[in-house]
Amino acid sequence: MEQINNVPGRNKIPRNIDRRRALAKILSIPPALLGLASLNEITGTEQVSAAHTLKYTSLDIERHDHELRYLWKIHYMHTAQSSFEDIQFYIKELESVEAQAKGNLLHHIGERLNGLYRLAATIRRDQGDFPEAYKYANQGVRVARLMGNDIFSSQVLSASYFTRGVVSLAWGAFGQKEKIDAAINDFNKALPQASPQLKGILWAEQARAQSLKDTTPIGECIALRTLEKAERYVEVENRPNDFYYQILVNGDMKGLDTKRFMIGRAKTFLSLGQYEKVRDELDALEELRGAPHARRRVWIDILYGQASLGMKDYYTTTQRMLTAVNENLKVRSSVHQARIQEIYQQLVSSRFNKDPEVKRLGKILKI
Repeated sequence: MEQINNVPGRNKIPRNIDRRRALAKILSIPPALLGLASLNEITGTEQVSAAHTLKYTSLDIERHDHELRYLWKIHYMHTAQSSFEDIQFYIKELESVEAQAKGNLLHHIGERLNGLYRLAATIRRDQGDFPEAYKYANQGVRVARLMGNDIFSSQVLSASYFTRGVVSLAWGAFGQKEKIDAAINDFNKALPQASPQLKGILWAEQARAQSLKDTTPIGECIALRTLEKAERYVEVENRPNDFYYQILVNGDMKGLDTKRFMIGRAKTFLSLGQYEKVRDELDALEELRGAPHARRRVWIDILYGQASLGMKDYYTTTQRMLTAVNENLKVRSSVHQARIQEIYQQLVSSRFNKDPEVKRLGKILKI
C-alpha cells in the first residue's frame, strides 16, 4: 500500500475505463466509487430534474468526448464489445439530459448521443444482431435531425443515414434481401448533404448493394459505373485530421482512403462473381505501404478466401481462413465468424475435405 501511495497523481481517478476496472479489481474498490456501476446500481437516476440539466457543464461534455474517442479508438484497434455496458450507461446519462435540453446544449448532447448510438449500432452489427443494430442506428438519425441545419449537422445526419444503410446492407447480405432496398434508400438520402469523403464511401456501398441486388448484365453495368463515381472521391483533399470528427462526418476514421476503396471494389467484384478481379484487387492492396487495421485485415482474408473458393483454389481458401480466424479473435466479429464457418462448411463438402489444414481449421472453429 505504501508503494501505491507514493505513485504520482495518487489522488486522481483514472479517466480510462479499463484502468478504472483494473484499479477496482486490484484494490477491491466498489465499482460505483470509480464511476463503473451499471445504471440500475445507481439510485436516483431514473428521475432527472431540470436542475440536473442546468448542472450539465463543459466538464461533462469534455468527459463524454474523452470516453467517446477512447471507445471508438478501441473499436477500430480490436473491439469495444466489452465496453457495451459503458456505452449504454453513457446513452442513458445523456438521454436524461436531452429530454430537457434546448438550443446549444441540445446540439452538444445530440452530437455526443449520435456518436454513441452509431458505435452501439456498429457493435451490434458486428455481432450479427441486425434488428438491435438498426434500432441504435435509427436513434442516431433521430438525434442528428434535432441538431440543426448548419453544414456540420447536415453532414452528421448524412453520416447517420450511412450508418443505418450499412446495417441494412449487412442484414440483406445475410439473407434478408428486402433490406438491400432499404440500404439503397438510406444511401440516397445521405448523398445530397454528404461530405466529399462520405460521398465516395456512399457510391462504393451503393455499388456493392446494386451488385447484390441484380447480377444481370444491366445490373453489373450499373454497379461498375457506380464504382467509377466512387473512385473520383478517393483521397480527396480537405479531410479533417481528427479521427473522431471523420467518423462523425465521413463515416470512417480515414474517410475514403485508397485501401477502403479497393476493399469496396473487391466486394463488388465478388458479388458479381468476378473472382480473379477480386484477387488481383486484394493482391494490389497488400502491396501498398502501411498495414491495414485489424478489421480490414479480416475482411481482406475473407474476401480472398471467398474468391479462391469460387475459383476452386481450396488450398489458398484454407490458408486465408486460418489467418482470418486468428485475426478475428482480436475483433470478435460474429458476422466475420459466420462467414468463416460458411466457407469451412464448403471446404468440408469439397474434394479437399481430408486435407490436414482443413481439419485444423475445423478444430480452431470447434466444429
